[in-house]
This record gives sequence, structure tokens and C-alpha cells, in this order.
Amino acid sequence: MDKAIVTGALGFIGYHLCHLLLNEGVEVIGIDAMIDPKRKAWQEEMLFSFGRNAQFHFMKEDVTDVPFSNIIEGADCVFHLANSGCCGIDASLEATKTVIEACKPEKTPIVYASTIEVFGNDSGPISEASPTNPKSPLGCLKAADEKLLMNASKQEHLPLVIVRLPTVYGPWQHE
Repeated sequence: MDKAIVTGALGFIGYHLCHLLLNEGVEVIGIDAMIDPKRKAWQEEMLFSFGRNAQFHFMKEDVTDVPFSNIIEGADCVFHLANSGCCGIDASLEATKTVIEACKPEKTPIVYASTIEVFGNDSGPISEASPTNPKSPLGCLKAADEKLLMNASKQEHLPLVIVRLPTVYGPWQHE
């Protein structure tokens, strides 16, 4: 991989992904709106930790405002990690639609970070065949985004990977 775009680059997972990609020599375009005032100091420290790495380019923008046509060329993948959950499901769906539209012309692969919360509180083994039954606001938001992405993937033959993560822990995680 030579070039990647990471939405939600200063989120918990996005930050660590950017570091990993940069350590692998990948050019990274990180996008984050930095809208959570409680995380402002953390996010500034995260940006500082990238230093003057010539491979890292940061855009302080909402995903829906990003001029993707200027940055998508040559991108091997878009890691869509931006979580507009604080702004509601409509904002999240708009961000996801923006990413889909940006990736369609060149069939740029999308890796989407979802959650196991899309399966709800049912106990027992979970597989790709398990029905979704979200109960939490985050589960509902991610399930709606997944549905939009899967439909676009089918209709547009857009490469898509959905990673359903459990709760993760580490530095700079939300409280």
C-alpha cells in the first residue's frame, strides 16, 4: 500500500491506524473534524506526535466537506472510521455517502470500522450469517451505515471490508 485515506484520524482507532501506516511507509491523508471539545487537548497532542512526517497530511474537516476529488487519486484504500454519532444518524449516513461517492469512480476499496453492537444483546455464537438486531444508539448507527455500504458495494461493485470490533481499550480512548 502506498497511499491511504483515514477518516476519523484522531479518534482512538484512527490515530493508532495512522501511526501503523506511517511506520509502514504509507502516505496517509488523515481527516478529522475535531468537533469534541473534551478531546481537543488530546487531539492536538496526537497531531504533535505525528511531528513533521512528510508522509502525513491532515485535513481538519467534516467528511462531508472534504474535496475528495483532490485527494482520492492514487489512494489504495479509504479507512472510514469517522463516527458522527454525536451528531446523529443522519450525519453519519451523509459522511458514509460522501465516502462511497468518492470511491466509486476508481473503485477504491473501503474498510469500515463497525461494532459487534449491530448484533444486539443476543447471547451465543456470532457469525456473518447472524441477523443484526441493534439495541444501542451506536449499534443502530453502525447498522444503518453497514446497510448503506453493503448496498453500494453490490450495486457499484465497490470493494468493501466491514470490521465489527468489540469494545477496545487503550490510550486516548473515550471515557
